[in-house]
Amino acid sequence: MKIEFNSLDNNLTEKDIISKALEYHSRNDLLAAKFYYKLFLEKGYKDQRAFSNYAAIKFKEGDVEESVKLWEKSVSLYPEDFLSYYNLGNGLKKLKNLNGAEFATRKAIKIKPDFAKALNNLGSILKDLGKMKEAESEFRKAILLNSNYMYAHLNLGRILHEIGDLKNAELETRKAISLKPNFPIAINNLGSILKDLDKLDEAELVTREAITLNPNFFNAHLNLGVILKGLGRLEEAELVTRKAIKLNPESPDAYHNLGTLLRLLGKLDEALIVFKKALSLKKDFTQSLSGLGNVLLMKGNFKEGLNILEKAEGSICFNIEEGINQI
Repeated sequence: MKIEFNSLDNNLTEKDIISKALEYHSRNDLLAAKFYYKLFLEKGYKDQRAFSNYAAIKFKEGDVEESVKLWEKSVSLYPEDFLSYYNLGNGLKKLKNLNGAEFATRKAIKIKPDFAKALNNLGSILKDLGKMKEAESEFRKAILLNSNYMYAHLNLGRILHEIGDLKNAELETRKAISLKPNFPIAINNLGSILKDLDKLDEAELVTREAITLNPNFFNAHLNLGVILKGLGRLEEAELVTRKAIKLNPESPDAYHNLGTLLRLLGKLDEALIVFKKALSLKKDFTQSLSGLGNVLLMKGNFKEGLNILEKAEGSICFNIEEGINQI
């Protein structure tokens, strides 16, 4: 149904306007719903649904700052509205205001303690704040409330991987995959864990499965390159890492990994260019600075190589340090 915005009945009541907004929203006609929510609020009417739903539409459109303002207004008027606090936490996290996001999400949980999604989100926020143990605790609480909550298992697996509990990280990630079998992110995470468990053959198979499900999955290509390097298949690793760079040309980690491979393959001139590219994308990238210094030493440029290694606070050795495989 097409709405004629210019021929609105000026006699619409408060109830009429919110009813139309909710009706259009239920039909997923967001343009019309947005119009009526905005009209409702411009007239000075107050209804939690108008603030929260209009904010959700603005968030979906990418106007995160406006959505956050609307959710803040909603919780100021309706302090027991746990959903607005939950959504406010999501918006603030998107804006990188992690402390604000933590506060809002904890408010949602205080109002509704059995809200598993909020517990999972709080875990993600705490992880970004570097509070790993607290994050782990929140993910476990979410799982206690819903044992089949795939994202909570996935996120718990990520935390356990980061803190070095690889066996339990594998178990949680396999559980996530059992709940959503064709989810490439979970499958790639498993490949990364298996790599760190030195199960390289299985890691390769699993990571290739993630790429089959999503051929443009940057992180899976990056991960596969590291696995193939570990298996001694440097030429294949180079090709896969180049594919990763094609998918994400702004990744310093991908350039660093390629530089390492080129150095091992004896392609020193190209390795110099690639390490410099990594450093142009991330100026404080110590691993790439060290890689650059070592390549210069291998080319006989001892003075410059030693100076660069000193800057990198590295030793004069040919240790290979991989780029970070983000999951």
